[in-house]
Amino acid sequence: MMLWLVTWLCRPLLWLAQRREPAAPRRILLVQTAKIGDMICTLPVIDALARRFPDAALTVMHHPVNRALLKHDPRVTARWEADSSAWRGLGAKLRLARRLRAARYDWIVIASPNLPWLLLPLWAGIPRRIAVTANHGRSVQRAEPLLTDALRHQGERLIVDEWAELLARLDVPVARDKPLYAAPDADAAVDALGLPAGSLIGIGVSAANKLKELGEDKVAALVGELLARSDAHVLLVGGPDDRALAARILGRQPSPRVIDTTGRLALDRLPVLLARLAAYVSVDSGIIYLADALGVPVVSVVGPTDPREQRPLDPRSRFIVERLPCYPCSTVFRTASTCRVGTRACIGNVTATRIADEVITLLHQNRTP
Repeated sequence: MMLWLVTWLCRPLLWLAQRREPAAPRRILLVQTAKIGDMICTLPVIDALARRFPDAALTVMHHPVNRALLKHDPRVTARWEADSSAWRGLGAKLRLARRLRAARYDWIVIASPNLPWLLLPLWAGIPRRIAVTANHGRSVQRAEPLLTDALRHQGERLIVDEWAELLARLDVPVARDKPLYAAPDADAAVDALGLPAGSLIGIGVSAANKLKELGEDKVAALVGELLARSDAHVLLVGGPDDRALAARILGRQPSPRVIDTTGRLALDRLPVLLARLAAYVSVDSGIIYLADALGVPVVSVVGPTDPREQRPLDPRSRFIVERLPCYPCSTVFRTASTCRVGTRACIGNVTATRIADEVITLLHQNRTP
C-alpha cells in the first residue's frame, strides 16, 4: 500500500523520467512467477515475442519450479528465478525497481499482474508496460492507467486469446501453440524405463494444490477400473514427493500393468514420457498442461477451476465439471487453496467410474482403425 501511495504522488515525475522507446524492443522482460501450468499457458506469448523480435534479448522471470521447463528453450536469452519473497516489503520493491532500471528493458510483459508488478515498471522507467489485468481488486484496476497497454480479463474468455488480442495491437501475432524443449538426453532416459509396447494411460497421482487432489482411494479405484476395462498399461505420474503415495496405490492394485514412474524423470525429461501416452488423466494441474502442449488428449477433472479461462486446448480432450452453487471458486488470478464450504464436493462427487468412462470413451474415439 505504501508503494501505491508513493507511486500516485510521484507519477508526474515518474512519467517524465521514462526512457524513450526504440522503434523495436532490444530488451524484453516477461514476468510469469506462477507455477508449471500457468507458465505452460504463457509459452504462446514467449513464442510470439521471440518470433516477432528475433534480435531482441528475451528474459523470463519465473518461479524456481520452472527452471527445468525453460532450461533448454532457445527462445529465452536469460532466466531470472524469483518468487513473491523477492519484492516483499517496500525496501525490496525499490531495490527490484533499481535492478529493473539498470537492465534497461524496453518492454515488460506482465503475466503475473499483481499490484507490485503494475507499479514497479513505472519506477524502473520501462517505456512499454503490457499486461492482461485481473478482473477483481480495486487497487489492481486503479493501477491499469500506469500501463501503456492493458486488457482487463473477462472470466468467460481464455487468457491466451486475451493475450492474442492485446499483443495484436502491437503487431505481435500470438498463436495457441506451446512449443516445449526437452533435455537432450530425455529420449534415452525414458527408454531406460523399459516401458512396454501398446497403449499407455498416464494418471497424475497428486496435485500441488491439495484442494484439487483426487486422493489415494479414488486414484486406486480409477487404476482398477482402467485395468478391468482396457488392455492398456497404467503409468503413475508424479514427482519425488509422490513416491510413497504411488507405492500405496501399487499395493492396492498389484498388477504388472501398473508402472510407477513417480520421481524417475526430471521436468525437462518428462515431456518425452508424456508424448508416448494414449491419454493422460488428472485434475487441473501443471502436468496436464504439459501433456496437452505435447498433443496428448487428456481427461481433466477440473474441480474448483473454470475451464473457460484456462484449460487444455486439444479438441479431443474431455472435461469433468461439477457445477455446484459455489463453483467456480478458483481462477487464474485468484487461486483458492481451501474449500470455503468445507466439502470439496467438486472433487468428491466425481467417482472413479465416471472418470474411467471418459478415459475409455477417449481411447475408443482416438483408436486408429
